[in-house]
Amino acid sequence: MTELPAVSFIPRVRSEAFWQRPVVLAVMLSLAGSLTLVLCLQVLLHERDRLSAVVPGLQTWLEGLCQPFGCRVEPMRDMDSVVIESSSFAQLGVRDYRLSIVLRNTSSRPVATPAMELTLLDAADRMLLRRVIAVSELAQVPDRLGGNAEWASTIDFEVDRDVVATVAGYRVVIFYP
Repeated sequence: MTELPAVSFIPRVRSEAFWQRPVVLAVMLSLAGSLTLVLCLQVLLHERDRLSAVVPGLQTWLEGLCQPFGCRVEPMRDMDSVVIESSSFAQLGVRDYRLSIVLRNTSSRPVATPAMELTLLDAADRMLLRRVIAVSELAQVPDRLGGNAEWASTIDFEVDRDVVATVAGYRVVIFYP
């Protein structure tokens, strides 16, 4: 059997490895630090509304942080905290109706006021008409519901003549667009 000669280039390659050079290590460490800072900035921007609600003192700082990125600090959206306390739907005239609704924020923190979807139903519970009511359409609506606050509103609207005769019920759902 013939013996193979010892491979002599392996120790030299290991000592001259690319990743062990001081310049490469410095670049990699600075890149890792920069990416960590960018990740922290991204988390701050993504969670700006929640951070502003939890720590109100951060709001002005977060607004300043948002300016270069074209974002805004808005009220926190928390659908689990907003409930429909009560609602009623009444016919005022031949084609005129009124929806009255009371929303309650069950959280101790302020949350954004949600939009509403009103669906008119026939006797078989089929949809006749669906209308989304944006927060901007409501009179004297706050952009946020205070902690443990309640807000009531009424919305008057007209319904087409062909739909009026078959309206037997309604459904109201709240959501964030």
